[in-house]
Amino acid sequence: MSVFLLPVSTQDYAIFLEQAADTYVVGATHSGEMTIEQARARADADLKALLPARPQTPGMLLRTITVDGDWVGHIWLGVRGSAEAKYGWVWSVYVDPQHRGQGYAELAVRLVEAEALDQFGVTEVRLNVFAANRGAIRLYERFGYAVISQVMRRTVRP
Repeated sequence: MSVFLLPVSTQDYAIFLEQAADTYVVGATHSGEMTIEQARARADADLKALLPARPQTPGMLLRTITVDGDWVGHIWLGVRGSAEAKYGWVWSVYVDPQHRGQGYAELAVRLVEAEALDQFGVTEVRLNVFAANRGAIRLYERFGYAVISQVMRRTVRP
C-alpha cells in the first residue's frame, strides 16, 4: 500500500472546498452549535477568508490523500501564530466513507505534520474537533494530541 499526499489541483479545488465545508457543517450541526444555514454560511466565509489565493495560498498545505494512486480524501494544514511562536493548524481531514477505518487519516496527519516541519519549521500542530465526533477524538488521542482548552455550554431555561 502506497499512501501519498499530493497538492490539491486547481481542478480538484472545488471538490476540496465542498468536502471541507460539508465536514464543518456536519460537525457544527451535530454538536448543536449552529443550524445548517449558519454552519454553511460560516464555512463558506471562513474558506474564502483563509484561502484567498485558493490552493496556492501561502502558508497552507492543501493535500489530496491517495492510496495506490486512487483518491481517498484530503487534508488541510495551515501555519498560524507569529514568526517567533508559529504552529500548524489542521483545518480539515476528510476520508471517503468507504475508505475509513484503514489508518489513512492517521497516516495523512503524520505526513502533513512532517511536511509542515520540513517546509515551515513547525514543531507543534493543533486542531479543533467537535465533541460529538468521538471517532476523530479517539484517533487524535491515539497518536498524542491532548486537550489544551474546551468550550462547554449549558442551556438555561426560565
